[in-house]
Amino acid sequence: MLSIIIGAVIIVVLIFVGIEFGINDTIFSVIFVVVVIGAGGIGLFYPAKGFTDWQLVKETELVTLSNSVASQGSGRMFYVSISADNVYSYRYEIESEFKTEGSKSYKVDTVSGDNVEEIEEPNSSKAILQEYHRKGKMSIWSFAFLSDETRYVFRVPKGTISREVALK
Repeated sequence: MLSIIIGAVIIVVLIFVGIEFGINDTIFSVIFVVVVIGAGGIGLFYPAKGFTDWQLVKETELVTLSNSVASQGSGRMFYVSISADNVYSYRYEIESEFKTEGSKSYKVDTVSGDNVEEIEEPNSSKAILQEYHRKGKMSIWSFAFLSDETRYVFRVPKGTISREVALK
């Protein structure tokens, strides 16, 4: 909020300075757009006061879990970026209205990115997916809209993660 007000004050000052000193219209327009976008972006979306604590919102017992690597890339005229992220596919049991006695229904979902963590627990006998959320705190500087974050934690029994090691 305050950053938007400061941006508006800067715009008003720029208008008076531009009229007084006869700043070039192109330069003034560029400065105007940069100040409006910067002040608006900070005031609306940046969580200047930080985030709330992580809160567990969902826990799912898993039937299967697999991990693979997916690559993605983006290219421009002079710059090419390639990155690889772990992709986790998991299956869990769901309630189904078409379920017959003795049969089970399953659903498969996928998550990927830097917000995924896997933890091996020594005293566990089942695999669980825990989903955590946190939100940006509103402050006098910003509203922190759209600053929600999600983190996924796979908790699996110790010894169930197999790692492939290849030497060259």
